[in-house]
Amino acid sequence: MRSDSFLYKFYYQWWKNIDKSIFFIISLLFIIGLFFSLVSTSLIASDKLDTNSYFFFF
Repeated sequence: MRSDSFLYKFYYQWWKNIDKSIFFIISLLFIIGLFFSLVSTSLIASDKLDTNSYFFFF
């Protein structure tokens, strides 16, 4: 009964056809890029505001 669901078929076909290694590498690079973007933005903001509230990033 569950295999007759449209969402189940769509998701299963998508997951079966996707190249999983490239998908996980792109996801990992996106997460790492997001992390470093947020960290560097905080450091630049603390330098411009002349505060030391982000000392744990150093």
